[in-house]
Amino acid sequence: HFNTVSKVLHMLPRKQKYKFVFVLLMGVVAALIEVVGVGSVAPFLGVASYPKIIHNNMILSKAYDFLGFTTDKNFVIFLGLAVLAFIATTNSFKAFNRMITIRFTSRCRHILATQLMDGYLRQKYVFFLHRGTHEFVKNINGEIQNIFATVFQPFIEFTASLVQICFFSIFLIYMNPFVS
Repeated sequence: HFNTVSKVLHMLPRKQKYKFVFVLLMGVVAALIEVVGVGSVAPFLGVASYPKIIHNNMILSKAYDFLGFTTDKNFVIFLGLAVLAFIATTNSFKAFNRMITIRFTSRCRHILATQLMDGYLRQKYVFFLHRGTHEFVKNINGEIQNIFATVFQPFIEFTASLVQICFFSIFLIYMNPFVS
């Protein structure tokens, strides 16, 4: 499938190639944010189950003092809301990233369909004599749609998932190499 993606990229204008790189980078950022979001849950659960950690941990202790909290319970509630807000933000970013990916692939699909239609319109009359219109419609609508639905967009999503797996693996090894 990488060969097909490479061929499609070759047919796209330079601007779309740059956008392809941007979409891939957005996937990497989304994967990194996802790891941070998931990684924030475990420390929060640790603090929620044993609030004394707040005063033993330098970062939590400084945050507790800086924000002016007077009770551990209020600080734990604050941390819980912060983690929920971060996870909501993460999901919003993932939805935004998904929208960008879909818009990008739809635009690329439109560009290639237009190029193919232009190519058909430049053909001599003889080219059309032994072909039915269904063949042209199938190529313009069906084949291009098929390439983007089964190869191009899944490639972008697979790349982002692969990066996410790498980030999660690094995070798990960092947190507990023996268990990982």
